[in-house]
Amino acid sequence: MKFIWTKTGDYLTVDISHLPLVEHWLNQLPSNKFVIKEDKIPYTSIDRLYESISRINELFTSKLKIFAFDYDEIVLDQNFLNRVHSDWATVHHDNPALPNLLAKLGEEYLQLFYDINLAFHSLESHSKVKYVEQQSNTLFKHQVDSMDNICDYLHHGVSQLSLEYWSLGRDDYNAWTYGDKVAKITNFDRLPYTLDVKLKKPYTSTYPEDYVQWMHKQGKQPIGSYLPIGNFKGYTESVGDLYQIFVKNNKIEQTVELVL
Repeated sequence: MKFIWTKTGDYLTVDISHLPLVEHWLNQLPSNKFVIKEDKIPYTSIDRLYESISRINELFTSKLKIFAFDYDEIVLDQNFLNRVHSDWATVHHDNPALPNLLAKLGEEYLQLFYDINLAFHSLESHSKVKYVEQQSNTLFKHQVDSMDNICDYLHHGVSQLSLEYWSLGRDDYNAWTYGDKVAKITNFDRLPYTLDVKLKKPYTSTYPEDYVQWMHKQGKQPIGSYLPIGNFKGYTESVGDLYQIFVKNNKIEQTVELVL
C-alpha cells in the first residue's frame, strides 16, 4: 500500500499486516483520502533542537574549545539524531563541571545545553498523527462495520499504522488494564473513520502473564490489544528517518491518500 501526500507527491510504502482487514476497512469509508485530525509532532521541540545545537556550538567552539556539536549540517534522520544524543552524553560525562560553568556564563546557556537532550527525547516520544477520512472530519461519523473474525487480526505490541478502538465499552485488554470487572466487553466490533500513525519502532510482544491468567479465569483465550494496519517499509529500524518527510508535508495543508 502507498501512503501518499497528494500535494507534494511524496509517498511511503506500507507493509500491510492483514490485507483482508485493510480492504474491508477502506471499502466501507466514503473515500481513501484523509486529512489531519490531530498532529502531535512536537514542532517547537524540533525548532528548539536546531536553535540549541547552533547556539551551544557557537559558545563551545569560540570560548571553550569544545567541538562536540560542530556539525556540517543539522538534519532530521536517525543516524544524525543518534550521533547528537551520543555527543551530548559524552561531553556531559567528560566535563562534569560543565553545567556549573554554563550557569555562570548565563542561565540561558545551561537551558540551551539541556534542551538539546530534552528536545531529542520529545521528538522520539511524542511524534504521532491522527488522520480522519476527508469527508467525515466535521461530521458525527465515527464507526463502520467490523469483521466477524476481527479478533484474529489483533496484535500485542506497537505498529506504525493502526486503527483506534471505537466500540462501546472496553476491549478485554483494556478492561484488564484498568481492573474493570463490570465493563461492557466489545473487542473492536466497530471500526473508526480515523487512522493513527506513530513514528516509533514497531514490535510484537507476548501477553503479560497476569493478563493471560485473568482471561483464563473468565474462560477466555487472551487476544491482542490493538488493531494493526502495517508499518512503513524500510523504516522499522531507522524510525528517525521518518521525521523529515512528515515534518515537511504536515506543514503543508493537504490530503493523504491510501492506495492499495
